[in-house]
Amino acid sequence: MKSLDAFNDLLYGSFGEIKGKEKILLIWKDIEQNQKSLGFQTTLEFYQNKLKSPEIFNRKFVLSKIDELHHGVGLTFFEIVLEIISDHDNITLIND
Repeated sequence: MKSLDAFNDLLYGSFGEIKGKEKILLIWKDIEQNQKSLGFQTTLEFYQNKLKSPEIFNRKFVLSKIDELHHGVGLTFFEIVLEIISDHDNITLIND
C-alpha cells in the first residue's frame, strides 16, 4: 500500500463501498501471516522509500520513525493499519 492516508480516507467513506458511518464488519483473512509480512522489515522499507522523495515527505519526521523502529518503540506497518482501523468506531475487525 502506497498511502496509509488513502486507506484511512477510504474507511471514512463517501467513495468506494463505504458510503458514510454505517456499521462495517471488516474480515481480515490470514491476519497472523500479514502481521509477520507487515512487520519490521516492511516498515523499514516503507520509510526508506519515503526518504527517496524529500520534496514530498518530511525527512526529519521519517528519520525519527526509522529511529523509533530500530529502538523497538515504533509501530510496524501492521500496527499502523490496526491503529487506523481502530479510529473508526463504525468498523468492527475480525480475523478469519
